[in-house]
Amino acid sequence: MYGVSKTTLGNRFFERAKPRNQAHVTQQLLTEEEEIELVKWTQRLDKIGIPSRLTHLHEMVAALLRKRATSTTTIPGQHWITRFLDRHPTIASRFAGRIDQEREVAGKPDGIQSFFNQLGEC
Repeated sequence: MYGVSKTTLGNRFFERAKPRNQAHVTQQLLTEEEEIELVKWTQRLDKIGIPSRLTHLHEMVAALLRKRATSTTTIPGQHWITRFLDRHPTIASRFAGRIDQEREVAGKPDGIQSFFNQLGEC
């Protein structure tokens, strides 16, 4: 019906072949744990009101790679950020915008108090 070969279906059914996103985990620049921490870092920035920038993400990854003694590269490739955001869609929207409404709320006394409360939690 969808043009998928019987061999491919059989391999997937009997777990002889992994889906593409799982098959290439060993080829990724960062480990799964490092990516999870990177996601948490961007969420903490967002929580305290620091806008997420792709340049900040790029610099953080480069710093992680420089610190790792076993890494053969010190900077992420041209399409690394795009693939990272595809793997973590929950933070992808943070890089798209949505700040205008929050600016309106942040200027009010309740918004300012909320900021300092959240800052204290981090």
